[in-house]
Amino acid sequence: MSQSKVKPELSEKDALKKEVLADLNRQTLKKEIINELQKNDWKISLFDAIKHPIILLLVTFILTNWIATAWQSREWDRQQSRLVQIKGVEQKYEMMDEIIKAVGDNNSTIIELLGFFLRPPEKRSLSDMGELERKFQDARRQWNTTIATVDQKLQIYFKSPDVQPLFRAVTQKQGKIILNIASLHESFKSSNGAPDTDSFKSLIKDTFDLIRGSEELKKLIDAMKEEVRQDVEGRTSSAGKV
Repeated sequence: MSQSKVKPELSEKDALKKEVLADLNRQTLKKEIINELQKNDWKISLFDAIKHPIILLLVTFILTNWIATAWQSREWDRQQSRLVQIKGVEQKYEMMDEIIKAVGDNNSTIIELLGFFLRPPEKRSLSDMGELERKFQDARRQWNTTIATVDQKLQIYFKSPDVQPLFRAVTQKQGKIILNIASLHESFKSSNGAPDTDSFKSLIKDTFDLIRGSEELKKLIDAMKEEVRQDVEGRTSSAGKV
C-alpha cells in the first residue's frame, strides 16, 4: 500500500523537472534569437540609410567632386608641362638669336676695319685707326663674354651631340678672324700706316673669305633647330597619349 503512494509522487516530480527544463530551454533560445537580431540590426539600419535619397545625393556629390578634382589636377599638370615645353623652346630660340647676333656684331666691326685697311694711303689716318681699334676691342670683349655665357647655356639646354662640336667650330673660326685682324693691325702700325704689301692684301682677302663663309654657323643653327623640332614632336606625341 505504501509503495503505490510513492510512485505517483515520483512521477509528478519528474514531470515538474521536465517542465522546468523545457522552460529553461525556451528562455535560452529566446535570448539567442534576441542576440542574433541585435547583431543584424546595424546592417539593416545601414542598408536603409544608404537607400535614403539624401545619403544617395551626398555620396553622388562626393564622387563627382573627387572625379572633378582629379581631372583638374591632371589638366593642371598637363598645362604646366606644356608651359615648360614652350619656355624651353623659347630659351633655345633665344640662344640661336644670341649666337647669330654675337657673330654678326663681331663681324660687322671687323668688316669696318677691313674697309679701313683697303682705303688708299692718303685716306687712312692714325686717328681713324685709333677709333676703329677701340671699337674692335669693345666688340672683342663683348664677343668673349657672350660666347662664354652661351657655351654654358648650350651645355645645360641642348643634349644633341652635334651642337657642342659645331659651336666650337664657329668660335674657332671667329678666333681665326680676330687673329687676322690683330696681324693686320700690327702690320699697319709697324709700317706707319702704309702696309701695302702683297701679304697684307692677301690677309685682308682671306679674312673677308672667312667672314663670307657661314657654313659652320648654318650647320650649328640647323642642329639646334632639329633638336627643338624633336622636342616638340616628342612632347606632342606624349600629350596625345594622355
